[in-house]
Amino acid sequence: MTTKDPKLETVEIFNRLNDLVREHVSMQPNDPRNAEINTHLAELSRLILEETPDLAKSPPVKILLVEDEAITRNAFADALRREGQEVIEAADGVQALSLLDKWDVDLVITDLVIPRLNGFLLVAQIRATRPRMPVLLISGYLSQDAGRIISSGSAEFLHKPIDPPDLIATVQRLLH
Repeated sequence: MTTKDPKLETVEIFNRLNDLVREHVSMQPNDPRNAEINTHLAELSRLILEETPDLAKSPPVKILLVEDEAITRNAFADALRREGQEVIEAADGVQALSLLDKWDVDLVITDLVIPRLNGFLLVAQIRATRPRMPVLLISGYLSQDAGRIISSGSAEFLHKPIDPPDLIATVQRLLH
C-alpha cells in the first residue's frame, strides 16, 4: 500500500475545494459573500504555498499539441502557456511521433484529421508504447472510429470549436 505525501494531499484537497468554490461563485455572481470567500481562498492559498514551497516549484507539465491548422494550434498553445504549461507543437502525426521520441510529455492533444499520420493512427502508436499517456482528441466532427476510441477509454474528446476555458478544464482533469 502506498502512502500519499500529506503536503501533496493537502494541495490536491485545496485545489478541488478551490474549483468547487469558484464554480459556486461563478454560478452565484450576486452573492454578497463572494468577496469574503475569495479573500479566504487567497489567504488559504498563501498559507499552503508557505508550508509547501517545494511543491509550488514543480516543473510545468509538458503537453504535445498536434494540430495542422496554425491559427488553432497557436490559440490553444497560447491558452495552455498562460496556464503555466510547456507546450510542444506539431503540425502532423509523423512530426508528433518524432517529438514523442525526443521529449518526455505528460499529455497529448491531437486533432483527428492531420496530415501524414491521422489522429487515429497516432493514438494507436501512443497506446502501443505509452498505454497510460493521457490523450485528448479534438475535432470538428465525430466519426465512428473516434467514438470507438473514446468509448474504449483510450482518449477523451472535445468537439471543435473549443473555448479555451473548456480546453484548460479538460487538460487539468486529465492531468490530475
